[in-house]
Amino acid sequence: MNLKNKKLYFFLLTVTVFLLFIIFPKIAFNGALTGLKLWALTILPGLFPAAAVSSCIMAFSHRYSEKKGIIYIYITLAGLVCGYPLGAILASEYCRHHKYKDTLCEMLMPFCNVSSPSFIINYIFLQLPQTSGKFKILICIYAPLFLCILGTAFYYMCIHEKSPLPLHISGIPDNRKNQRSCLSMADIIDDAILNTAKNMIKLGGYIVIFSCISAYINVIPFKNDIVPAVICGITEITNGIYIAGKINADKKLITTFIILINSFGGFSTIMQTMGMINGSGLSIRKYIYGKILCTFITGVFCIVIL
Repeated sequence: MNLKNKKLYFFLLTVTVFLLFIIFPKIAFNGALTGLKLWALTILPGLFPAAAVSSCIMAFSHRYSEKKGIIYIYITLAGLVCGYPLGAILASEYCRHHKYKDTLCEMLMPFCNVSSPSFIINYIFLQLPQTSGKFKILICIYAPLFLCILGTAFYYMCIHEKSPLPLHISGIPDNRKNQRSCLSMADIIDDAILNTAKNMIKLGGYIVIFSCISAYINVIPFKNDIVPAVICGITEITNGIYIAGKINADKKLITTFIILINSFGGFSTIMQTMGMINGSGLSIRKYIYGKILCTFITGVFCIVIL
């Protein structure tokens, strides 16, 4: 598919969604209200402080460029603990501050840009049809992630590049390194707050739009309740998991389906990630490939363990 056809399809999709907003405004209103509540009451207070502090850390990371391993570990752990889309934010911040596309950051991003433990415990566990076996469920969620992270690190260090040269995003050398080292603490904090606020507003926009799309999917009268669960699960993670927990099917199958939805994250989180890494040189296509790989491995773990 060439670029011209992609733009045409995107234009037609945008017009279709706009017409739905005009013809059925009440559904759009309810979807937007749900998205705004999710963003304002859950995402913003939980993610903003961590993202702002992490942005400050990334601003200082250029001083420790000889200790990249520590930065990679920090990006991975912070992404795993704080949840979407902090992993993508940290990876893009690191590349922007250093003015080159870091291959290892790009490879790790699909596996550290995931749901937070708080979301898993306080939301996913409540939607699961079976209350027992939570330890097995945690293994199915996190074992594939750690396996992918370790495999990626091994591949990068031993096979991919033994002496990599950084790929600069711009065609000119980075002349801002000395300028950044002279920035005051107030300047660094101000930049971190402004960048985080911009990212949070962008994130809220994606959440509202996909909440509206999920609201329209929910009102379609499907004969089989599995169909809307699959569509919503591919579209948006929160609503998809909620609907998947209500379908009439085997409990282990529902549990596996919810875990797979969580692993992939939905197109909503993909679009959020695309917005966060825009201009950093990181590839959204490779991010999607990584998510698909992790989802496949998660499915294998679910089959074996559950």
